[in-house]
Amino acid sequence: QSADQATGELPDPDLASQAQLGKIAALFKEKGFPDDKVVRHTYIASVIGREFGSAKELAKKEASTVIESLMKEDASAIQGAPDEAPYEDEERPF
Repeated sequence: QSADQATGELPDPDLASQAQLGKIAALFKEKGFPDDKVVRHTYIASVIGREFGSAKELAKKEASTVIESLMKEDASAIQGAPDEAPYEDEERPF
């Protein structure tokens, strides 16, 4: 494994399980995150406090932290999730 570029420390060698990675993917969808790797990657990096190349590089503890954070997310607060349907009571502009 390579050292984290920012701190020079190695992440926990006990990598996230496939079940954890699947749960993260399911929660992103459930919470209304856009199907955009950059958005999801940025969210995970902000939660775990470090950059990473792939979700497969996450330690089990980091994956658990991401799952806990996602479970607390309010779907309506996610960027790109509409609060209400646009143009519901008005004429569409096109």
